[in-house]
This record gives sequence, C-alpha cells and structure tokens, in this order.
Amino acid sequence: MSTTTNRFEQRLNASGSGIRAERSAIVKKQAESAQAKFLTKLNDELLVLEDTRMKLEDINVDSELTTKVVAEGFDANTWILKLNAIEMEIENKKVEITVAEQVQTRWFTPILLEEEATA
Repeated sequence: MSTTTNRFEQRLNASGSGIRAERSAIVKKQAESAQAKFLTKLNDELLVLEDTRMKLEDINVDSELTTKVVAEGFDANTWILKLNAIEMEIENKKVEITVAEQVQTRWFTPILLEEEATA
C-alpha cells in the first residue's frame, strides 16, 4: 500500500539538519551577493574619483600663442588643494577595495574540509 504526502507534510517531517542546510545555503548566497555588490559599489566610486581627477588635470592652455589656462579664474592654490584631496580620496578608495577583496577571500573562498583532505 502506497502512502501519499504533500509538500506541507514533507516540511513538517523534514529533519532539523536538512532545514538548517537549506537555510544556510540561502544565507550564504545573500552574504556573497551583498559582498559582491559592496565591491562593485567601491569600484564604481573609484571610477568617479578617477574621472574627477582627470577633469582637474585638464588644464591645457588655450592656444600656442598664449599660456593662459582655459579654465576661467584659474587659481593655483585652489587647484593644488583639490588635486591633493582627490589623490588622497583615490588612494583611500583603493585601500577600501583591497580590504573588501580580502574580506571576500577570507569569508567566501571555498575551504578544504578535513574529511575531504584525508579522502
């Protein structure tokens, strides 16, 4: 005699370790996704900073006949302050990315379990 069941009954009878494994897999995927999104955000922010630096570095003269800088009201002191500030932001962002990559490696790179190592 065959017995019938449904998903609800199966879930009620599922073992604690089976349910925990399913939940663990979901939480793992969520954490990996959050870390990947965080790294993407940091890299996007770095691109914006590098673009800002490139705009600051665009200080060409307006012709071959004069050394007047194209930017109206060019002030060397202000430019130097901005250039140094953006360089520091870029370096800091690179450090943030390095740390985030280390976190990703430490927490989400597969590790060899002892039983697998001895098999």
